[in-house]
Amino acid sequence: MNNSFNFKVGFQQFANRCPESLKPGRDSFIWYIEECKRMGAHSLSMMPVPRIPEDEKYDGGYLAFEDMGYVREMAALAKEADVHYVVYCIPGMSLAGLPHPATGEMGMPPAEARKYLDKIIEICEIFGADTLGGGYGKLEVKYSRYNKDVKFEDVKKFVVANMRELGRALEGTNIMMAYENHCDFTGKEIAGILEEIDHPNIGGMFDIGNGAVICCDPMADVEYLAPWAVAAHFKDFKVVNNPVFEHLWQDMPMIFKGCCLGEGIIDFDVIMQAICAQAKRKENMILMAEPAFILPEQHYNCLEEMHEFDRKCTYQFVNFMQELVARY
Repeated sequence: MNNSFNFKVGFQQFANRCPESLKPGRDSFIWYIEECKRMGAHSLSMMPVPRIPEDEKYDGGYLAFEDMGYVREMAALAKEADVHYVVYCIPGMSLAGLPHPATGEMGMPPAEARKYLDKIIEICEIFGADTLGGGYGKLEVKYSRYNKDVKFEDVKKFVVANMRELGRALEGTNIMMAYENHCDFTGKEIAGILEEIDHPNIGGMFDIGNGAVICCDPMADVEYLAPWAVAAHFKDFKVVNNPVFEHLWQDMPMIFKGCCLGEGIIDFDVIMQAICAQAKRKENMILMAEPAFILPEQHYNCLEEMHEFDRKCTYQFVNFMQELVARY
């Protein structure tokens, strides 16, 4: 089929870090665009911020918008390279002015959050970006379905209220929010949230592996999340014997472990068939390599060697995904 829906395969910057000699900002932003050219990739993530913290050493996709001339310059380079962005909606969970269910804390004031969102929408228009990203979970039990002190219905009300505000702000644009199953709830639970939001500009960021992080079968999420997908994160997991399991101290005998695509339990053809048949928006969909939770089999002596391991994983992911979408 030769990528009949023009899927935009790319990668998350955290798994393919630019050289440490590049300070977060212009040089690193350009490096990632050039890395896409080297890989034949066509998508990245972006975190729009008023300014990058001076002590920040790692660039995970920052775009400082204090200078809009700079923003337009970077957009021109991205368009020339045919690189498309998932733009993280940083103020997304502050729009409704509600306390967070897990912490009880308030986010930024709603008026400030809306002003931030308006700037993000402006940046999307400059870049030609049509996908926002974000979710509820923060890679901790506290923010997951296993927090016994927080009812799922309370989480649902919180997310629905914020996403409905976001949806109203996006009306009249071609921008869609890709709400992610971010290591927090099952695909069925996330689909229930999206069903209640029920807005044309709100869909899902289908992370095809995050079910494993919450101790569930990630393939069980396909039927629930593929119909909502407007973008996707690709990862894989294998089940291995727990190296610390001992008969005297009986830890879990088997555990999930991140792995290269194709080595684990994910059936990528089943997923692609579901996306092609059911996704809420499939044309030009961004599919991002996310080699998360992969530990090397050998010991590395320095951080740069570890980063090189991450780069090799990212290249394997992107190559695998490019071959995969060429069949659809």
